[in-house]
Amino acid sequence: MELIRSLLYSAVALVTVTYFTQGLLDGEGCRTPQYLELGETGIINCAFPTDFVAIFWVNSSYNGFEEALVRLNQDGTTEDGYAPGEFNIHDNGSLIINHVRLEHEHLFTAVLFRDSSGNYDNFIVRVITKVQPSQTRPCINNCDSEAEVRFTQLNEDAMIVCSVVNSRPAVELKLSLRTDSGDRNISFVTNVTSHDNVTYSTFVSTVDVFRHSSMLALLVCSEVSTPKKLENSEYSLLVQNIDFNLQSESHEEMYIEKGTDVVLHCSGENQKQDKYIVWNHKANLEEQGTAIVYAVYGEDSFISEPSNGYELGANGLLNIHHVDIDHEGIYSCLSGNGVDGDFRNYNVRCTVNN
Repeated sequence: MELIRSLLYSAVALVTVTYFTQGLLDGEGCRTPQYLELGETGIINCAFPTDFVAIFWVNSSYNGFEEALVRLNQDGTTEDGYAPGEFNIHDNGSLIINHVRLEHEHLFTAVLFRDSSGNYDNFIVRVITKVQPSQTRPCINNCDSEAEVRFTQLNEDAMIVCSVVNSRPAVELKLSLRTDSGDRNISFVTNVTSHDNVTYSTFVSTVDVFRHSSMLALLVCSEVSTPKKLENSEYSLLVQNIDFNLQSESHEEMYIEKGTDVVLHCSGENQKQDKYIVWNHKANLEEQGTAIVYAVYGEDSFISEPSNGYELGANGLLNIHHVDIDHEGIYSCLSGNGVDGDFRNYNVRCTVNN
């Protein structure tokens, strides 16, 4: 016992001077850093050999045997250190923190005595406390929709904000625009708010949504933290520029018998290459169009749910089922790939045969 006590003095003294971190070597040691949830039981996981004399855990900022946190002996028995009840030790030598607090965010050292001759190794681990945010993905403007891709109509200079709130450490976010040739960078501003230095909220904002496309844009908010803290690391918002003039010199006039179905085609030649489709409807030329269906095509395609007799078909076709008087008006199909865009207008009239 006195031999181990003496060895621990010298081992811990070496730790506090050198702060040498061995990490995992040939499958042995401790990874660093390790993230532990505030308010929960946390385990600093390590892999130690089974043939050892003793394993001590100490605070790396202290030295001396009296500062040992907990000890595991070769026969499997354990001994508390200077803070009984606060720490425990797993039978594999990993340190258990019974209730993780902010004060535990520092360096811990495992001192592994391989034999009674004084052969030992130090394994230093940085603990970072964490709070998992309640949201599973970034939130753009508001989180009132569970759709994989949200849609909105905004003015050209409108501000869009993406956020992740109440996390520790703060979640790192970025904004970009997705096109058929890949994501493109845009300018954005990042603000991080502290909540009593315990949790943090991250906000990224931009007014640069229509930088590459004047009509439709797919804004992507992505988590760029390491390691990732969110279950889904990105969220998308399809945005229509309502300042873009959709008026044209002519509309395609269509007279549809009441109760029948009709199919409206979108942008023609480029339709198969278009990545984004939005159909708007308005009763007359003076009104602001309302989006009725939309789609994002690609590797992870998304098509909005049918509603009020409207359904989006293959390649952006608009199906209107059981045409009625309420379906009359101007229909505009907006299509694009994140850079180029086009639109097409129809004037649909409902007829009744006597």
